Amino acid sequence: MSIADKLSEVKIRHLPLRQPALVERNASIREAIETMKARSLGCALVCERGKLIGLFTERDLLNKVIGEPVNYSSAVEQVMTINPARLSMDDSVLTAMRLMQEGDYRNIPLVNAEGAAAGVVTVRDLVTYFAEHFPKEALNLPPDHDQLMRHAEGA
Repeated sequence: MSIADKLSEVKIRHLPLRQPALVERNASIREAIETMKARSLGCALVCERGKLIGLFTERDLLNKVIGEPVNYSSAVEQVMTINPARLSMDDSVLTAMRLMQEGDYRNIPLVNAEGAAAGVVTVRDLVTYFAEHFPKEALNLPPDHDQLMRHAEGA
């Protein structure tokens, strides 16, 4: 069984995910940043009555707030990413990895069947899982993802 096959069997719900940073759409940018810092996360899930409507990330902070004429008291919905890519807790780890690679995402919101915010999976969560469950493969990954390693490196 290949690594991809194994990763397609493991559901996101089986990862040791941290509590997400949740803010309402009318929360200030400052509140969103403070919530992210308190949870040690690089994003906040922006909700309206519990339903995910957006994502505010470190990238949004750097590209839309810092150095721009934006007041930190403004509502976070003014600078959030609207309708971000999302997954469910029952999607596979492989699906999350592929979505992160294809979209160049570091954080993917997780929602339940009703669209309510259920969590967030981060690139850190996936790298940690991969390194813990496939240490030999992780240590022998080539620097270029298209490069094929014919033999394992090391002594």
